[in-house]
Amino acid sequence: MHAHINQFTLKSGSELPRESTDRWRATIERQPGFVGFLSLREQDEANHVMIVTLWESVEAAHQWGQNPDFVHMRDTEIEPAISDWKITHATVEAADLNKISV
Repeated sequence: MHAHINQFTLKSGSELPRESTDRWRATIERQPGFVGFLSLREQDEANHVMIVTLWESVEAAHQWGQNPDFVHMRDTEIEPAISDWKITHATVEAADLNKISV
């Protein structure tokens, strides 16, 4: 399993629009190879966000990055609202995803 970890800071006064995040979730859930995701906010710095997406393979994660719907959302809705975007790729060594539910 592969993890694609996005860390970014929301610009002051910015929030990702709810309709954008709902559309992102609907799009990513249809993407082949998608396993799941976590969306995290730092407790002390609420504008610091981390989104971890889990994939069956590196290739599946790469295909998501090329998805035209995601590319459009990234360019027009996500990037204008954030700064300091860092992406890390990792191999998942172990996970117990059955216990995660929010």
